[in-house]
Amino acid sequence: MTFGPNQSLTVVTAGETLMPPSGGILKYDVLNEVFPKQLYVIVEVGDTLRRRMPLGIYKIEARRLIICDVTGTQRSIGGFPIGEPRYTWPTEFSGDCYGLDRN
Repeated sequence: MTFGPNQSLTVVTAGETLMPPSGGILKYDVLNEVFPKQLYVIVEVGDTLRRRMPLGIYKIEARRLIICDVTGTQRSIGGFPIGEPRYTWPTEFSGDCYGLDRN
């Protein structure tokens, strides 16, 4: 993940850059008013669609960004999702966490 100016976000996995839908951009957002702080990914396509998805809680330690993932669940009928997904936020930095070093 590369966090750039104007809240831009680039995600590279297995050597490939993750691209949003055609004409879209990825951004990030933070919620600092809660503890632990929360990090979100935003997908914007034009001015009409904006999807804000929780990524996890975060903290910065010695030039390293530590993120612990949220757990998502989605109700479905016959394999088709219905309603909005529900997310469970971790309350501490343990379990599914990873660190990103600053270049």
